[in-house]
Amino acid sequence: MFVLRPVLLPLPPRSELKLVNVYVPNAGDGLKRLDFRINGWESWIRNSYMKRDNNSTTGSGDGGSGESPPMVLCGDLNVAHLDKDFFCPENKDYEKLPGTTPQERETFGRLLSERGMVDTFRAFHPNASGVYSYWSQRARNRQWNRGLRLDYFVADKVLMEANSHSNDDNGRSEKDEGYRGSLFVLDSRVLDTSTIGVSDHAPVALLLGRQRRRQ
Repeated sequence: MFVLRPVLLPLPPRSELKLVNVYVPNAGDGLKRLDFRINGWESWIRNSYMKRDNNSTTGSGDGGSGESPPMVLCGDLNVAHLDKDFFCPENKDYEKLPGTTPQERETFGRLLSERGMVDTFRAFHPNASGVYSYWSQRARNRQWNRGLRLDYFVADKVLMEANSHSNDDNGRSEKDEGYRGSLFVLDSRVLDTSTIGVSDHAPVALLLGRQRRRQ
């Protein structure tokens, strides 16, 4: 049985980014925890971390206006969202296995669309296939690259829209004290060769940059 005990830390004044690192519960052998995953954890994450303006749990990101900064959700999310995210989507047996059930995949997609967030890897590499972050050690699947992409960086859409930041710094310029430019996502990668022989998961990476105001 999972007991949810969130650790919610207030954000410092004028925070530019809210980073939420999570482990999503696996649905378990025989999908014994699927109901908890869908109706327990998903509901909890929506109603706590995923609210845009939830100062009671996350704190304000702008030093008093009440608006939270853009968010990045990352970690082992234990779902292969699209057919390209696991090695044999045509095998219907996988609809009854953790991480590839229709319920988990659909719920994850709805979480992204309702929250206005983007799977950063898929946004930058929409046609990538055979790129995974997990391989079963028990089945020795890594040598055959029979894997699933379960680890993500999911970002608010505003962080993906670099061009929209170019003239949106509230009139400030690089000459102003404290000016740093707006954050945006430059790239997202799966480092799928870095843990061969070490782990059944591969790390994922997110590269951020700053958009400079056009003069």
